[in-house]
Amino acid sequence: MKAARMFAVRDVRVVESPTPEPTPTEVLLRVKACAICASDLHMYEEGHSSGVYPSGPIILGHEFSGEVAACGADVTDWQIGERVACEPSWHCSHCDMCERGLTNLCRNIIFPSYPDRDGAMAEYIAVPAFSLAKLPDNVDFIGGALAEPLGVALHAVRLSGLQPGMKVAILGAGAIGLSILQTCQAFGAGEVFVAEPREGRRAAPARLGARVAASAEELKPLWEGSPEPDVVFEAAGGDHSFAEALDLARPEGKVMVLGIPSLDLQQYSAKIPRRKEVTVVFCRRSRHTLHECLAMLSDGRLKAEAFPTRDYTLDQSSEALEDSIRREGDEYVINGRKWWSSGAGDPRCKVYIVMGKTDPEAPRHSQQSMILVPADAKGITLIRPLTVFGYDDAPHGHMEVLFENVRVPTSNILLGEGRGFEIAQGRLGPGRIHHCMRLIGLAERALELMCKRASSRVAFGKTVAQQTVTQERIAEARCKIDMARLLTLKAAWLMDVAGNKVAKTEIAMIKVVAPSMACQVIDWAMQAHGGGGVHGARQQVVHGQRVAGADHAITGLGPARRADQPLAHGAKGVGREDVGLGQIKAAELVADVGFQLGVQRRQLDHLAALQAEIDRPERG
Repeated sequence: MKAARMFAVRDVRVVESPTPEPTPTEVLLRVKACAICASDLHMYEEGHSSGVYPSGPIILGHEFSGEVAACGADVTDWQIGERVACEPSWHCSHCDMCERGLTNLCRNIIFPSYPDRDGAMAEYIAVPAFSLAKLPDNVDFIGGALAEPLGVALHAVRLSGLQPGMKVAILGAGAIGLSILQTCQAFGAGEVFVAEPREGRRAAPARLGARVAASAEELKPLWEGSPEPDVVFEAAGGDHSFAEALDLARPEGKVMVLGIPSLDLQQYSAKIPRRKEVTVVFCRRSRHTLHECLAMLSDGRLKAEAFPTRDYTLDQSSEALEDSIRREGDEYVINGRKWWSSGAGDPRCKVYIVMGKTDPEAPRHSQQSMILVPADAKGITLIRPLTVFGYDDAPHGHMEVLFENVRVPTSNILLGEGRGFEIAQGRLGPGRIHHCMRLIGLAERALELMCKRASSRVAFGKTVAQQTVTQERIAEARCKIDMARLLTLKAAWLMDVAGNKVAKTEIAMIKVVAPSMACQVIDWAMQAHGGGGVHGARQQVVHGQRVAGADHAITGLGPARRADQPLAHGAKGVGREDVGLGQIKAAELVADVGFQLGVQRRQLDHLAALQAEIDRPERG
C-alpha cells in the first residue's frame, strides 16, 4: 500500500509500505478521509508532540474514517464495506482508570502515530474493533474524520458543567475552538465570545453566531456592564492564552484548558485564580463521545461544513504539511521549501517576500499570507539555482530556498493575515501584460532575422524569400504579431482607464494569444534558418582544428552562456560564433566534443590553453 511516512523532521515521503494484517480482534480499514491535527504539525515540524518522540519512521494521522476492508478472526460485529468512524484512543480495558470508566486516562493507552503505532495517512490502517462506530447515511467521510475533534470538544463541555444560558468565552478558532463553539450552542449556551488573532479564522465563528474579536483584551468591551463569562475554554495553546483565560473568567467560574502552552505554567501568578476562586480543569482527549458526535452530526446539531477544509490526495501529503507560517506570540515561525525564488541568489538581495499558509482552515482564498523576511535570518538555506532550459540566470538566479523555523516579527506581515492571494493577484494582472509585451518584442526580432535569412540564403537557384511558403509565413507572422500587439494595447488601456477587474477578460485573452503567437513565429524563423536554426554553434576552432559542434534545439532568444562559466568534467567553454537564434549550451558542447566524437586528452588540454588565453585580463 501507499503511505505518507515521516522519516525525519520535515521529511514526509509517500512510499510503498506493507499492508497491515489485522489481529483477531482488529479490523482493517480502507482510509477514506484523514484530517491533519495540530499535533501532526508539531510532530512534522519539531519531531515530537508534547514531548513524545517516535523511535523511527512513522505514519502520521489520527483523525480518520473509512470502509471496512477485512475483519480479524474474532470480529463478528462488522461487515466488509461498512462505512465507519474511529475513536483513536485505544484503551487497555483492565487498568484502574479503565475499570472506573476513565478510558481516556488509561495507563496503557495506544494512540495511532504516537509514538510508535502507525497512523492513518495511508491507504489502510488496522484498528481495534471496539473503537469503531457506524457512519449515519447522511454523514460523509469528512464528517466522520472530524468526529474526533468534535468528541474532544464534547468531553470538555461536559466536564465544564455548562448549563443553558451560561456565558462562554473561547480562545482560539481552530478545529477544537470551532468544535467547542458548536457544542456549547448545542447545549444551550447563551452568548458565546471568541478571541482569534488570525484574521482569516474569524469569519467561521462569526458565521456560527459568535461575537468575535482579535484578542482576549478586545473581548472585554463586548460584555461591558454585565458579568464575565461563566466558562472560558482555552483552545489556542499560546504562550499567554492560559493567563488570558484566567483573567477573563468570572469569580467562581471555570477555565477549561485544551491547548498545550509551550511555557511552564508555574510562571503564572496564582493571584488571579486565588482572588476569583477560579476552577481550572485540564482536559485530555475524549471519553465515550464518538457515537454521540455522529448522532449530533446526523441530526444537524453539529455541522461538519462549518469547518473550513481543503482536500489533498495522499500523494500531496507533504504539500499539505508544508509551507506553513505559524504564529507564536509576537513572531511568525516560517517553515517550507520555496522554488523559483527569483533574485534570491543575488548578494545584493537583503529581503525576501515569502508567501505561505497562515491558516489552512480559512476559506481557500484567505489561507495564504505574505511576509517580509530578512535574507540573513537564521534558518534560511539557499539550496541551489534552478536552471531554465539549462541556464541558471547567474548571478541572481531562480533559487530553491529552504526555511526551517525562521522567526520574524508579526509586524513584517504585508496588509494582514490571509491577504497573500489578494496581493499576488494584484501583481499578476500587470505582470502578464509585461510578459506579453516582451513576447511581442521577441517575435519582432525573430521575424526580422527570418526576413534577413530568407533574403540572403540562395537554394536551388533562388533565394528562400522567393519561395511562396516563406512569403506566406512572413505575411502571416506580420498579421499575428500586429493582432497580438493591438490586443495587448487594448488590455493595457482598459487597465489604465477602468482597472484590472474590468480588464480581466482582455488580460486572460492576451495571456493565451501572445505566447501562442510567439511560439509560432519563432518556430517559422527557426525553419527559415534550416540547420542553423537548431544548431548550437556553426563550428568550434581548437588550435587550428575544426570540429563539429553538437546539435541543440533553440531554447529562446537571448545572450549565450558566458565563456567563463564552470562546465561539466572540469572543462571551460571557449569562444563561439553568434548564430543569432538560440543560446549555446557550452557544457553540452564540450561534452559532445569530448565524448561523442572521441576527442583525445591532448585536445582537451588545447581547450584549456585556449581558455586561458581568452581569460587574460588584457583581453578583457
